[in-house]
Amino acid sequence: MDLNIAFHQSKITAIKKLKFILKHSSRRNLQESEFEELLICALTLVYYFGMRLKLSRLTARFWYWCEKKLFNKAESAFQKTMDCLQPECSSVTIKITLDFFSAVELWPFESFVGQILEVELYFDRGKTKLYNMMLTDIHYVLFTDVKSARHRMRVLYELLNSDHWVIDKQKLLPFITRLLDFFACSVNREGNATAYGYLRKGFEVCLRRIFERVDNRHRVAIMTTLLNWFAMVSMDDYDVLEFSSLLDHAAELYEVEFYSESFKEGLIEHVLFNLVGSLNPLHSLVGCRLILRFFDRQRNAPYLSVPTIYYEFTKVKLKIGTIDSTDKTFIRQHRERLHEYLLKAVKEHCNNSVNLKAVFSIICSLVLEVPCGLTAAAAACMAMTMQDFAINGENLLAMSRYWIHAIVLSIMSLICWVHRAPVLYKYVCQIIARRAKEAPQLNPPLLSSYNISHYHITWNKPTLFFEDWELRYALWKHFQESKVPMIQPFTETISSHAAIPLTNLHPTS
Repeated sequence: MDLNIAFHQSKITAIKKLKFILKHSSRRNLQESEFEELLICALTLVYYFGMRLKLSRLTARFWYWCEKKLFNKAESAFQKTMDCLQPECSSVTIKITLDFFSAVELWPFESFVGQILEVELYFDRGKTKLYNMMLTDIHYVLFTDVKSARHRMRVLYELLNSDHWVIDKQKLLPFITRLLDFFACSVNREGNATAYGYLRKGFEVCLRRIFERVDNRHRVAIMTTLLNWFAMVSMDDYDVLEFSSLLDHAAELYEVEFYSESFKEGLIEHVLFNLVGSLNPLHSLVGCRLILRFFDRQRNAPYLSVPTIYYEFTKVKLKIGTIDSTDKTFIRQHRERLHEYLLKAVKEHCNNSVNLKAVFSIICSLVLEVPCGLTAAAAACMAMTMQDFAINGENLLAMSRYWIHAIVLSIMSLICWVHRAPVLYKYVCQIIARRAKEAPQLNPPLLSSYNISHYHITWNKPTLFFEDWELRYALWKHFQESKVPMIQPFTETISSHAAIPLTNLHPTS
């Protein structure tokens, strides 16, 4: 920067001339003229006096006061220029500003650049246009100057925290889609790093900041956009893991109240059909974790990660929700689909304990969130269908059979724990005791290997498994005594040990 006295005096004169032009010109005349030189002059003055102000901190206090006074004049002239040109000429104004930063090589001064763009965002009424143009500029520079692109990216994700940004759903979603496309390109493929890879973390930070900034009503639209984008692109396992972390973060921030009011039509169905029921174990796991995020309003998920036995006297940190008629309506509406796709996930990925635990967490979360006869019957029905699959399924590994039986028992014990059902407790404890004595591998926890003694039973002895009629009676008796009616769940053709039809439970709830 030139510190010559004559040069400095010319800049002071430039402030006076700029203020004269702004004072004696109308907005219309300025916007219809070739205002590029005028805007560059305003930007140059702010940059020049800003740098002098920074240097004057090292000198006497009097000179700092003088420089601050001149900087305030330059800043005022720049803001007046922005006020005259925006929002009508915002696109041209932003382009000139970005080109100026590149020509003068100001991008390394990220704080200064961010403050200038903050002013432009304010006078542009907080539109998303600035962010889109910055993203285009980053894409243009990335292949020639990675270092400069990184400076631009840092300015962008800091600017996303601006209070002046007015979030418009119609403009926001296309912007998120662009970021997702760049994020997908930034992931290494087949071990080859692309130019986008240098900015992968930057794209991720931008997306996370958007999730945190937007209102709750926008987050469900964002998650829908993420899911639609995911359904259209082809990803390898590494890409899926990267994407799932973003989706999980968005779902975690989404505040769910009543289920029926929090999820727009088709969202749950989309996740169940395209993810939970997927033949790809990783896709299914992503879907299960997303459904769990949706349903887990009490934040019980950390305590449901491992199947365990919930005894009557067990003290755990699980929180039980309250019964609401709209939630029951939601469960009733989606019950068949949940049953179908959760069971499909179990059958397709029964050899993967992580997938099985994810399904277990969803079923238990429903029992805790909506503690009524409807969810108890639905959970018991799913558990019995899982047991029937473990007993009669073909080509199942012994390890997988043990895991499924342990999960079924854990679900049954949780139903007892939530509803304080003594008759059902007695029956479940009988099964636990028989297994502990004759086949401990059928009880929780899930192990990676089992040390089975020669006297342990490995064949399907009927007394070691739940009988549908006994379970049906225990549930019926409890909800009859507590006067909590239960609706009839959907039924299917089953064999012994299969899903409970529960037809004798009062179908009125």
